[in-house]
Amino acid sequence: MTKPSGAPRHVRLPLFVLVFAILTMVAPAAPLAGIARTAASTARALVATGTLDVAPYGDAVTLPSTVVRDGRRRATTALGAALALVPAEALAVATRTLDPQARIAHAAEAATAAALVSLVCVVFFGTLRADGLGARTALFFALALVFATPLVWYGRVPDGTALATLLLFVAARAARAVVSADVVGPADRRAALALGVSLGALVVVDPTLLLAALVLVAWCGLHRFDRLGATVAARVLVPLAAGLTIVAVHRWHVGAHPEPHGELLQGLDGLLLSTGKSLFLYAPIVMLAPPAIVTLWRTRRAEAQLVLAVAAAVLLAAAERPDWHGDPTWGPRRAVPLLPLALEAVALAWSTRAANRRTLLGVLTAVGIALQTPGIMISPSTYLSVVTDVRSATGAPAWFAEVPSECHFVPQFSPLLGHAWLLSHRVRGDHHFEVNPPYLLLLSNPPKLEHIWPKLFFDWFAIGWTPLPAIAWLAALAVAAAAAAWTLRRRLVLA
Repeated sequence: MTKPSGAPRHVRLPLFVLVFAILTMVAPAAPLAGIARTAASTARALVATGTLDVAPYGDAVTLPSTVVRDGRRRATTALGAALALVPAEALAVATRTLDPQARIAHAAEAATAAALVSLVCVVFFGTLRADGLGARTALFFALALVFATPLVWYGRVPDGTALATLLLFVAARAARAVVSADVVGPADRRAALALGVSLGALVVVDPTLLLAALVLVAWCGLHRFDRLGATVAARVLVPLAAGLTIVAVHRWHVGAHPEPHGELLQGLDGLLLSTGKSLFLYAPIVMLAPPAIVTLWRTRRAEAQLVLAVAAAVLLAAAERPDWHGDPTWGPRRAVPLLPLALEAVALAWSTRAANRRTLLGVLTAVGIALQTPGIMISPSTYLSVVTDVRSATGAPAWFAEVPSECHFVPQFSPLLGHAWLLSHRVRGDHHFEVNPPYLLLLSNPPKLEHIWPKLFFDWFAIGWTPLPAIAWLAALAVAAAAAAWTLRRRLVLA
């Protein structure tokens, strides 16, 4: 088993800059919504008042997952996502007199998400290189991970998903390093500590990933050649226990109630098979993961078991939640942390296949990029509000019984179709939404919806900026991306 190592030092920085510049160039214009807004408000409260009271920043409608205790509104969402936004919110507080429209805050929040996804890309590239893949192949899969899957959307919105993805993949790398060690030594202790710290941070960022954390620990105990001694075990378990303690204290402090349970089968159906949230539909390249895991089972059985066990843990924990879909977001938010592990399996199994198989990889990657385009051009909140308008205008037919289930399980209301439909109207300047909508087969008389036009805008930050600052900022980012791409190409050729 290959012991993971980082990307070559001369490649890390240009790869990070390339991905960061591209993601920042497509930063959103829409204000944060859902869990992302709650996390940002919590971080702002920590910076401004030193408390977790988010009442000044919204109510129960605009700030989901909040409760009122002792006259204060506090978020019950995971603390880790808010802590990651503290630097961005500190900048916002420091510049509020210079930026009355809060554009600096919005840019800093988007930059935080972009930086985390860029780190995911760098770590993923380094892991593939350590797995024995060539530099160009590893670069292809690293860029496909970011831009051909919903991860590109979470590189624009700081809701904690990008950080959870990074921590879960780093923990998996550290677990493999712990297992591959033949004897206890300094490197082994460092790997164990890295595993423990990443798992502890992971549960603080997303407590629902505790099951995945325990699976990683159990996998280490089952596959480690040398016994899992007390020193190594302590370095793994103590940080994990500290993370669980932080979660428990935070939930007690804010007065969080026990999490309700949803329908497990419905959640699994939604995350894997539904027309509105399936991981395979939003990330077509992941369709190659099941056959890739079969191949790995014959050549790298322990690693195949790791991918399967972690995937099962993440999916089961996410599916039993009533909000398994994670809306308002693009794609299956709670399954996104699995993408690096799944794509690593694909890379290991498919990189040496025949030319026609590599062509299939290219086609699925191109389709994935095309699918992400309407997702980042139209805000998910905009589409969900349009569906709400359709529901109201049609008298709430039977498929609207559970909001917003129609967007998850009714094909004609899938966001994949809906965003493309709205984007087409926006590009063409067409106000006639009643002509050939995707749900035409379900409604004999589709509503006209002319009133949605004012809120149908491109979700791109430059739209709301004055021309000179927007052009200057985009030009600077474009120059940074071009320079990083040139440097990356030159260094990979010389590698």
